[in-house]
Amino acid sequence: MVNLLNKYLYAKGTCNVVVRNITTGDVDYQSNKMQTSQFATTCDMGAIQAGIGNATVIQIPHNSAVNLTLTAADFSMNARAMSVGSTVAYGGISPVCEVITAGATALTVTNTPAAPYGYTKAICNVVEAGVTNAPGTAYEIDVQSKTILGFAATNGKSYTVTYFQQNASAEYFNIGGMFAPAIKHVTVQIPIYSASGAENVLQGTKVGDLYIIIPRMQFGGKADIEASQTAAATTDLSGTALTYEEAAAEGVCNDCSIPGLAQVLYVPSASVTASVVGLAVVGGAMTVKSGSSTKVPVKGVMPNGTLQQLDYSTMTYAIDTAGASIASVNEQGDVSGKTAGDTELTVTLKDNTSIQTTVAVTVTA
Repeated sequence: MVNLLNKYLYAKGTCNVVVRNITTGDVDYQSNKMQTSQFATTCDMGAIQAGIGNATVIQIPHNSAVNLTLTAADFSMNARAMSVGSTVAYGGISPVCEVITAGATALTVTNTPAAPYGYTKAICNVVEAGVTNAPGTAYEIDVQSKTILGFAATNGKSYTVTYFQQNASAEYFNIGGMFAPAIKHVTVQIPIYSASGAENVLQGTKVGDLYIIIPRMQFGGKADIEASQTAAATTDLSGTALTYEEAAAEGVCNDCSIPGLAQVLYVPSASVTASVVGLAVVGGAMTVKSGSSTKVPVKGVMPNGTLQQLDYSTMTYAIDTAGASIASVNEQGDVSGKTAGDTELTVTLKDNTSIQTTVAVTVTA
């Protein structure tokens, strides 16, 4: 039986979601109160049938799509505004209720009245204290004098007046008759666990994080608010990934290039060199002129055989003792030539000193 010595990983839960402006990178929304999260990919296989029996001879996929379904337990004004292509602003016109005792036949409110959303004038409703079946007649309020127009009060009686005023701290967003949901950069963080390293093989240990990165996601237009008596309102952050021209962003020719939709990134909790299995020097040897310096072209060997450039601070460098008069090296891997000759340089990985490589160094006059 084949045993690949797999590090079995398990993903469970969503620990964080960050929504950024696609141009500036500013964070427009963040929450670690996710309830549900689903990343789904679909495509039509585009099967082409031909020949006897009309069997499938080739499949040319099309209609590729990436959809993200997110539900947060917290209530968010910003998320709802983004879903309908709006923005949250301060200074909303909010209702206010106060009890006024008439000193004459006219009633005057305390705060400066304002016209509520959907009206062009300041209005109010007046109910006499103790009256249960009062009519819902609306009266206009003069904005300058704050006096209720057309209402005759009885001197000494108290009235409950409900009207509207501008509230500097009141947040609001408007929903237009033809809205376009916002397009944002979305990152979803999912914890990754493994039984390896745990005290008990049946227990899981967090070993890293999985990131789902969507450079261009358009929200689904759901700004729903459920005002149930028994359930809290949640926030829907679902959307669809739009194509991202990776080639254009990297400044290369993009003729017939396939645009990107999303990236799935696994980041181990261990050090950045934890997966390095070896070190290799490009070219196998290096030459440096006397009086000048050259950085050693060392790279990390990954489990799949590919090479990755490591940060030079993650390694140590040492010139062979016998060659100390020929060359020297600093902490960043810069080899400086002193006198003509040959020597050796040893490069060692700091996090795993058993991983090292030796490179021949030739200093020319």
